[in-house]
Amino acid sequence: MIGSKRALAAAALLLVSSAASAVDTDYSFTSVTKIEWQSPSDINLTGVLANDTVPSTALIYSPNDLCTGFMDTLLKNPGAYILKLTTYYTTYPNGTVGYGTKRCSLEAAP
Repeated sequence: MIGSKRALAAAALLLVSSAASAVDTDYSFTSVTKIEWQSPSDINLTGVLANDTVPSTALIYSPNDLCTGFMDTLLKNPGAYILKLTTYYTTYPNGTVGYGTKRCSLEAAP
């Protein structure tokens, strides 16, 4: 019984140590001043983040067409909407990397 508990604990430790490491980054833009395409699918998005007064630039990984449409809408109507984005960047145990845009929404500014 003790041996099986140790084996189970070792298996759990191995599973945790071999899991992918992931980082999510959230952005809330109140205005967009520049959309710059990078590589085949990534963009640099420049604008003012919520609770800030100066423009910042964020690398947005692989946004879909709907999300880029949201960015364009905010570019044309500064201050009228809030663009919320969540990107992810994952490093898998074998060393490969995955990244993209997880979530994108456009809502009317209060």
